[in-house]
Amino acid sequence: MELTLAFSGGHTRSNLIAIVDNQIVGSAWSEGMNDHVMVDDGHYYYQNGYFYSKFSKLVAMLATSIRERGLLIQKIETHLDVLKHTRRLFVAMPGVSTALDYRRVADNFSRLWNLEELDLLIVDDTWANLIAGSMCNRGISVIAGTGASVYIGIDDFHLGKTYKLDGFGSLLGDWGSGFRLAVRLLEESTRFTDRESIVSDSKKGFVLEGELLECARRIMPASLLGDHEEIHSIEDLQNWFDELLRCNDRDWRPRLAHFASVATIDADGANPHQLSVDLVKEAAAQLAETVSFSFKRLNQMSNLPGDLVPESIPIVCKGGQFENSKRFCEEFIEELRGNYHIENPIKFSEFSPVIGAALWGLSSRTGTLSTPELQGLLRSIRAWPSAQEEGLVVTYSHTPTPNV
Repeated sequence: MELTLAFSGGHTRSNLIAIVDNQIVGSAWSEGMNDHVMVDDGHYYYQNGYFYSKFSKLVAMLATSIRERGLLIQKIETHLDVLKHTRRLFVAMPGVSTALDYRRVADNFSRLWNLEELDLLIVDDTWANLIAGSMCNRGISVIAGTGASVYIGIDDFHLGKTYKLDGFGSLLGDWGSGFRLAVRLLEESTRFTDRESIVSDSKKGFVLEGELLECARRIMPASLLGDHEEIHSIEDLQNWFDELLRCNDRDWRPRLAHFASVATIDADGANPHQLSVDLVKEAAAQLAETVSFSFKRLNQMSNLPGDLVPESIPIVCKGGQFENSKRFCEEFIEELRGNYHIENPIKFSEFSPVIGAALWGLSSRTGTLSTPELQGLLRSIRAWPSAQEEGLVVTYSHTPTPNV
């Protein structure tokens, strides 16, 4: 028996699936793993007689899924059985746009497999989103979740910043991301505190203060709160943030990005606050500007295939900003159409980047993606009982306008 594994390690969620004969036979997911910590982050977990790294623990969860689904004749008992039978590994990771990033990811996997005996594919998750969302290897892929990036897809995945825009990380870029929107909202709350609450005798509070504090209580585990067990004010929120950084929590950026939902939910409501509307519009405009840069760069490339028409390739969108905010989608499209006069078709991905990595690997990197075998794989994924729960099939809190 030969297993094909596909893995994506996003900032918020990581997915691992097993494929045999172009059918999904097992799946597992966990919190996000980036390219620095996905295999060996220096922390190991002891369970059932084994020491697990973060990634091998996910492999163990996959072994359990395969065993419980019962779709294979040969038994899979532990993560070691999965590793033993794996012949192909297709990986989509955030930030894999440079040779250094690529080597780091490959080195991590070399601790589990002999890479000379493994068909290994490593691509940036923004590229994989293009495949997953359009079944096409030409187009502009846009991801806006915890982070944000844009990829210019021309036939194959290419390393280097020529083809990938932004994705510089939460402190240097990621314009239009959930993290940056969350920070903007928190900035407005602290500026309001300095401007209004303390200087004057006004009893008026920040318009979204209650929602911010509730969000903080929801996303911060009690074990990380230390002495600050209750969050009742913006001052408490400052203590909360200090504690978040003090506890050396590697997931602090995804945690902080959850605050974006305070603005997006309010902006989508029947009576939104103007601040929410303005911040969501600002984020959408930032992302649209990055997309405009990609078309400018595309039109300046001298190596374009003769049959590639920049005006007709799709723009393929994925990420929490699109999935959870109708206003963000509408403002993004309005910016592209009205401000930059970009009329290309816009698609919203149905599948996770892990599916894009699987499709690209199984197609032998040829771009022939509409084969009966690959269509059969997509049907099996749509029918997989936990596909939506695990994020393999993307769900939207609203109905985005498709192919506009």
